[in-house]
Amino acid sequence: MKRNEKGEQFCLSLCRRRKERILVLFPVVITLLMGMMVPAVQAAQAGLAYIPLGGLHQIVVIDLATYKVVRTIAGVHNPHGLIISPDGKWLWATSTKPGAQEAPMAGEPPRLLSAGQQQEIPITLNYILMIEAVTGEIKEQILVGGGSHHAAITPDGSLVYVTIPAKGQVVSIDTASRKVAGFVETGEEANFVTMAPDGTRVYVSNARSNTVVGLEVGTNAFRGLIHVGQSPQEMAVSLDGRFLYVTNARSDNLTVIDTLHNQVITTRSLGRQPQGIGLTVDGKRLFVAEMGSGTVTVLGPVTLKILQSRLLGLAPQHVTIDPDGKRVYINSEKANTIWVLDAATAELLATISVGPQPHQLTIFHPQP
Repeated sequence: MKRNEKGEQFCLSLCRRRKERILVLFPVVITLLMGMMVPAVQAAQAGLAYIPLGGLHQIVVIDLATYKVVRTIAGVHNPHGLIISPDGKWLWATSTKPGAQEAPMAGEPPRLLSAGQQQEIPITLNYILMIEAVTGEIKEQILVGGGSHHAAITPDGSLVYVTIPAKGQVVSIDTASRKVAGFVETGEEANFVTMAPDGTRVYVSNARSNTVVGLEVGTNAFRGLIHVGQSPQEMAVSLDGRFLYVTNARSDNLTVIDTLHNQVITTRSLGRQPQGIGLTVDGKRLFVAEMGSGTVTVLGPVTLKILQSRLLGLAPQHVTIDPDGKRVYINSEKANTIWVLDAATAELLATISVGPQPHQLTIFHPQP
């Protein structure tokens, strides 16, 4: 046999052996890749919880399949309120830490110390952060003129509304330009803000004025001023937008507002210091966190009858309803805890220990 023919046979034999090895290894590689993908798919199906930790100046991301921390977003100064854009791309984090002095925004009317004397305020502005949810990168610090508290976003993600308690204002932010679109003085200690399901109205509770203000989204025109109980806190809107439920911390009750006529239709007594409130996805159950009682009470939104009541522990605060409709999350800033409850039965499913000062968390379910 000639040398060239021997060389060709050797090459063919070598190629066959390599091919066999590749065919043997191929299923193994596929199996390994699938094994790596399973946890990611499970996390996508169960969802992710983004939890602001004011005491650590960070946001932790928890896989809701395992209740384990999968990521940490650092450099977020004293985060309090946290929301996520409808597409899951952006987090908006408020900061309750005010500057040396609250500063006026551009176009804001001057504040007077006395007749004819304008107050001079050093420019020390505060901000809300726009954060890329996947990478945790802070993309924008948007100046809002004071320590920000809570936030809400329109269903199309075009506008974010933020309360500035010390100035009694709500600020609207255009998410495309990432700039302040307007501001409105709503009352003393603008506290919580929530959005109507159709995105046409935004509601602001004013803790020291004991009022709730309705605004038209976009124009910020007033669409109602309603007097409620003492120290109104958080709010929930019925699925059809017709009724607004408001917790009143100092009068230990719940106010129900007819949003069509802007009037109180009933008040219901609750446990001590009710704060957080959330309406389940099916619109059939209201979860109310009672800080002073350490309990969560579940009400029927139409009858306001108590369906369940459960003792949780120290100072349950904000209520977050999982968009999948299955679970409810309640934080405790004082206990450094998140409680997970079944949305249908109020059964306690899990208790998650987190870092200091967890606040208003938000949930998103990525697509696998």
